[in-house]
Amino acid sequence: MIEFDVNKLRIETYKVKALTTALGGSISVLDEEASTDRQEVFHRIRVPLAVVRQFQVRHKTMKYMRPCLIAVAFYDKRAIAIERHPAGCMGELYARDHGKDLDIHGKLEVIMKKWVPAIEYNIEKVIRPLMGNNTWYFDGRYIFTFNKTTAEQSVRHGDFLSKDGRFRCVEVDAIGLHKLDDKSKLDPVDRTCLAYVAANGQFAISPPIWKDARAVGQAKIKGAREERSKGERDFSFDSIDEFCAVNISFALRAAGQLSKEFGFEAIEPLNLPKLMIRLNTVNLPKVPSEVKDTFDSGMSFTHALAWLLGFARRCEDLDTYATIRSLLKYLTSNGLFFKSAFDPTNIFKKGITIDDIPRLSKKEALEADIYKMSIDDRLEILRTQSSIRARAGRSNVVGGVLFSNDDDA
Repeated sequence: MIEFDVNKLRIETYKVKALTTALGGSISVLDEEASTDRQEVFHRIRVPLAVVRQFQVRHKTMKYMRPCLIAVAFYDKRAIAIERHPAGCMGELYARDHGKDLDIHGKLEVIMKKWVPAIEYNIEKVIRPLMGNNTWYFDGRYIFTFNKTTAEQSVRHGDFLSKDGRFRCVEVDAIGLHKLDDKSKLDPVDRTCLAYVAANGQFAISPPIWKDARAVGQAKIKGAREERSKGERDFSFDSIDEFCAVNISFALRAAGQLSKEFGFEAIEPLNLPKLMIRLNTVNLPKVPSEVKDTFDSGMSFTHALAWLLGFARRCEDLDTYATIRSLLKYLTSNGLFFKSAFDPTNIFKKGITIDDIPRLSKKEALEADIYKMSIDDRLEILRTQSSIRARAGRSNVVGGVLFSNDDDA
């Protein structure tokens, strides 16, 4: 875990021309020293993708005709929050403030008042006083402190998520620094971390990614768990191992990010060569996404989770810790798939098996009756099928071409 130091927070103001989510997120900043009356010069500053997206959701725009004044909050060298000037493109760092008193000449007094971003005010008036005597930690998004006196005590009192007690849910008080511009959202809230306790008593704790870590994977195994007897004690992580598998999409993402941070030896447990043999390819990233999301990587969920938590314990800088955070979040959401979803009994109609599907050569398939039809006959089939779907509100046909709604994907 990375211990939080409020003195590493700082605020910088820039004139920003555009924001982008490409290549992990960045902003285009006006270089006032290099710019001239005829040409403006810009340089890029890296800003995390989630921070840029939050700005986009709030302001509905990513580009400006003229540079817009924006304040950026940094923790050390990492941007954690951004705030646009209330006046948008019309805002200036200094604005005229008309005093209420008249000077000795009977004229209205005018002073130049500097814009103080809300994120700067909230750091000094809200975050700093909250530090107190507790030890706070930072994961790049949330600062958090343990409800118990120490992390060890919190882990000891954590709820068991597996029968052997290796995985536990640990409650913490957390504040999202990505919302620094909104004072009403800076009160500590309850969030949970995942902890792994080794046989020798050592433990590793994840960042507070989840509101309730007990709900991890529950949506995927809900139906399967209902079939169990009511009197049986159910540990959620044991159920996930039983009913779910870790897909190749997670393995490829973990390999790409962890190899940069810890070297190629760190990703040996993923056993990528074995996956290449099983899929008969040396280019795993080019495998169709439908296959990557539903093909078993060979790692169980609990093994993958313990593996990532081991890296979290080794992190020494915030960027690496944020990488582990993103991988943990991906593993517990898009990195899992329900194994029995592709069981033949759930795919074929009753009484039908894969042996009932005709196996045709390319030549036989091309000589099938449908390829002997005229274009008009083929379009008529499409229109007929589409009319059935349209009555259900799912799609329509325009000019003989079938269109499907994205919601059906």
